Amino acid sequence: MKTDQWESLDISNSRIKNVSFDKFGALTSLYMRYVSLGQELQATLSKNWFAKLGSLDILDMSWTSFRKKELDFKWPKKLTRLTLSSMGLTKVIGLEALGSLEALDLSNNSLSGLPLLSKTAPITVINLKVNPILDISVEEVAPFCSLTAFSLEVTKHDNGLNTKMKYNECIHLDQWFTKNQPDINTGLTCYYPPPSPVNVSFSDKAQKLRKDCLNNSASTSVLELLLYAVFFSILFPLLYFGNEAYNRYQARQAANSVTTPLKRRKRRVTTTTTPPEVDTEGGQHEDVIDPENGEGEG
Repeated sequence: MKTDQWESLDISNSRIKNVSFDKFGALTSLYMRYVSLGQELQATLSKNWFAKLGSLDILDMSWTSFRKKELDFKWPKKLTRLTLSSMGLTKVIGLEALGSLEALDLSNNSLSGLPLLSKTAPITVINLKVNPILDISVEEVAPFCSLTAFSLEVTKHDNGLNTKMKYNECIHLDQWFTKNQPDINTGLTCYYPPPSPVNVSFSDKAQKLRKDCLNNSASTSVLELLLYAVFFSILFPLLYFGNEAYNRYQARQAANSVTTPLKRRKRRVTTTTTPPEVDTEGGQHEDVIDPENGEGEG
């Protein structure tokens, strides 16, 4: 099979001096975990490295080390699952173009915040564990009303492996999820509260972003229901009765193929004529056919 027909490729645990994905246009999943990239490849690595993978749905690059800690690619726009964990990254650029993204894993890196994401992406999972996160505002997560998992472990400031988010930002984020998406276990524990209680309130922008997300989700659900209704009320009956009509037509054709020879034989028998009778006195006798009963008179 040619490479342009491959749908999945796993090059994990390998050393790569040079590789091009230009002839892998049919790939839907690419796994390149624990990959060692050659120095020459990293030096000439293009921003368009994945540009030809227009059908790619899943990309896992965890534990693959790049010399540049700011990852900037022209990401395949059909990606729904992107895993960039344990890569030592300080910044990830270009994710705002991924309008179909559903799951993003950026755990165990050196990120100080949440990368810019598409506000209309149907994201359900964001993993930011073990990152020195300094700040994530409510407005950054408000557009993602479909979130089912948002992992962000907050520990005391003396632990450099996890987030160092300040109490004020932490408590706002925690209260936002508690109010709007209480089923999400964020792992947030906000340390070092100030002497006076923090007044937690959410901006009009955050409220609007969430409302827009909910409206878009509702519109999508209504559209799906309408499509189902059209299918089952119009297309399904047409397909069903069309199939029934075709079966009846096939049955008639099969019956005709059996009865037609019999009809032809019957037609040949009924059209056969008898020779004229000969008079015993030596003359020829002509039959006279009675049109009423079809009998002849001598």
